[in-house]
This record gives sequence, structure tokens and C-alpha cells, in this order.
Amino acid sequence: MSNALPTRKTILCLASVLVVMLAQAHHASAADTDREKGAANFQLADANADNALNKSEFVTFIDLNAASNLGRAGMIQKNKRYETAFSRVDANGDGVVTPDELADLGL
Repeated sequence: MSNALPTRKTILCLASVLVVMLAQAHHASAADTDREKGAANFQLADANADNALNKSEFVTFIDLNAASNLGRAGMIQKNKRYETAFSRVDANGDGVVTPDELADLGL
């Protein structure tokens, strides 16, 4: 039976693997937090609680997301590109943005 201690190279390798695993876990939890915040902002912006955002509610949604530093909302707000963003997200052109349309864009 050998009582050999791990080599420095082995310890560094294991430490590197641990750092990568922790970074991946943090990234995943940050993405989950962003999705949760975006969903909460959607509910806050949906003034009439119909689970769809009209253009006015969409502006509120973008402003809430910008305040939370989510996605490109800050850029949309800064450049006042609400109309362009709305038309890109409203995939079926029915005049409202739904959670499914946001999800289809990965938002």
C-alpha cells in the first residue's frame, strides 16, 4: 500500500476542473435569474393581465428590463427603438407580444 501524496500537477489539474465547474454553475444560475427577472418584468408590464403586451406595455417591459440590465433593453431604450424591437418580436403581426414570441427569440 502506497501513502504517496498527490503531485502538485494533480492538485493543479483538480483545482482547474473545480474552477471551471463553479464558473459554469454560476453562469447557469445567472441565466436562470435573468429569465426569472424578465418573466417578472413581463407580469409587471402587462397592465391588463391578458398575458400579452401591447405596444404601450411593451415600452414598460423594455424600460423595466433596461433598469435590470437585461439583454439589449438598455440599447433599445437609449436609442428609442421600441417600435423596431416590437415589430421584430411580434412574429405573427397581431399587435401584441406574448411569452411564446419572446421564448422563440430566446428571450
